[in-house]
Amino acid sequence: MTGRLVARNTVANVVLDALGMRERAACYPISVCYIVTYRCELSCSYCVENVRHRCPDGVVRELGTADVVRTLRGIREVCDAIDISGGEPTLRSDLPLLLAVCRDLRFADITLNTNGLHLDDDPAWLRDVDCVLVGVDSLRPEGFARITGGSAEQHRRQVDNLERLRRLRDDLGFDLGLCTVLVPGMLDEVEPILDWCFAHGVGLAISPFIDRDLRVADGLRRDPAYFELCARLVEYRRRGLPLAGSLGYYETLRDGGPHHCIPMANLTIDPRGRVFWPCGEIQHPGPTFLEGKPFRRMLEEARAQWGPMPVCRDLCAFACRMLYSDILARQLRLPAESRHLRTYRRR
Repeated sequence: MTGRLVARNTVANVVLDALGMRERAACYPISVCYIVTYRCELSCSYCVENVRHRCPDGVVRELGTADVVRTLRGIREVCDAIDISGGEPTLRSDLPLLLAVCRDLRFADITLNTNGLHLDDDPAWLRDVDCVLVGVDSLRPEGFARITGGSAEQHRRQVDNLERLRRLRDDLGFDLGLCTVLVPGMLDEVEPILDWCFAHGVGLAISPFIDRDLRVADGLRRDPAYFELCARLVEYRRRGLPLAGSLGYYETLRDGGPHHCIPMANLTIDPRGRVFWPCGEIQHPGPTFLEGKPFRRMLEEARAQWGPMPVCRDLCAFACRMLYSDILARQLRLPAESRHLRTYRRR
């Protein structure tokens, strides 16, 4: 990834954080996660970015196409790397158009996060994506059902589409990554996924199950097999196998220690276009890009409403949150680890 804003914002985050000016660093997101919908047909045990959790009245509220496009234009002013996420973004009928707009806006890096259940007969729109990231928690139908609540038919579609994406990635020019969550009592599901990714040169991001208090689940912290697995992940990462994220991230999982967080390095925006202060986990809703305000002013208003940015050191130990923070906080490792700022590239 060679985006001008990514390079500038990375340097700004490192310098401002080193100077103790973390709130100033919030003005320089390295990537934006835009949750375009909370709709999803699965009910993954670890996921809270869905209608059941985020829309307690059952009413789905998300921007229409024109307002999403306006939001994308606002995002592009402050960052040129974007993850289109959910929920399940492929449930939006306008997704191909939105991805084409991202390409027209010249985002340097466009990632689509999906459960992989939906793939058109002619998915030419994937040419507008730099990386397709598929959430895969089990390659077995039984494990899939237990973790996601999905059916055997949905599992078959996911596996079939995963193989299809693997074949399409060279023709359409995107990279392919998987992400999986370590679920208590289900750690045996991980090794087959690791084997599949290593065999096919597919990047894999692994995160632990995070409880509602934003800490690693007790069921993992009490299980020696969890720390044994994390130790193996450190060794895999040191050997250069295609694990997404920094070495420091996996060392933190292995050691169970605290970590340094720069929350808005990965800016999160909800389906109504609101910027979350200070992060997608605490989720205090701030202003939207639809209001036409400068980004710095948007952050000032969010800070005035919700208070200063907290200092968290033992929360949210998962890949999408710790990735940027860990790399940025280890300045001496930054040159070697910078290629992992975008995590699913084939080696």
